[in-house]
Amino acid sequence: MFDPAYRRNPQLTRSIHDYFLTKALDLVRPGGLIALITSRYTMDKEDSTVRRHLADGSILPGAVRLPNTTFKSNAGTEVTTDILFLQKRAPEMRASGEGWFDLRSIETVDGQLDINEYFARHPEMMLGHMGMESGQYGTSPALIGSLEPSDLAKAVSRLPSGIYKVRDSHGPVMRGQADQVPALGEVKEGGLADRDGRIVVRRGDTFEPLNLPSSVGARIRGMLQVRLRSQTFQTLAARKFP
Repeated sequence: MFDPAYRRNPQLTRSIHDYFLTKALDLVRPGGLIALITSRYTMDKEDSTVRRHLADGSILPGAVRLPNTTFKSNAGTEVTTDILFLQKRAPEMRASGEGWFDLRSIETVDGQLDINEYFARHPEMMLGHMGMESGQYGTSPALIGSLEPSDLAKAVSRLPSGIYKVRDSHGPVMRGQADQVPALGEVKEGGLADRDGRIVVRRGDTFEPLNLPSSVGARIRGMLQVRLRSQTFQTLAARKFP
């Protein structure tokens, strides 16, 4: 991945997975939480450079390892995946956190395997059993099993609570012409919103309707739907980390 922001740290951009995690952590506010699904190689690969970089700027409240068949039905692939929860460090947060950048050996039915130290300490957060599995690229370690919603709910219930603090935020106030449409919720300066079928843009503390071709408006509405789904996920996460 090409990103001038990391030209002095090229090791962070060699993998799209590593780059995405690094960029997401850089963009979130101090104290903010991110939840990402990534392949097990983020946690289990021998080179710990990226994990150490992430650990310098965040703590790991927890992680859940999903069986390699979790996404087989909708993605047509078998891959062991992890849900990582990262909280960006803030000045008021304690400096230490749970270690998660080294590997440890565990015993399996297929012999010893090296996995991330977090999962070695918390086998209850792996929703299956580690072993060797044959795939299209040969034999490799995998979490073998099938995902059960009840097992996932139980693992999520083990995550720490009360670690997320909602930042006070005030949405803009409607002023100006009568045909301006008030926005519900928070919209950043210069941000767009769809209100009553009209695309509006925030200008200071007012919202101005935009005159756009129908095709452009349709594309913007599609992108706003993506943002809405992201905000919905954040709301669900906030309920878990009140």
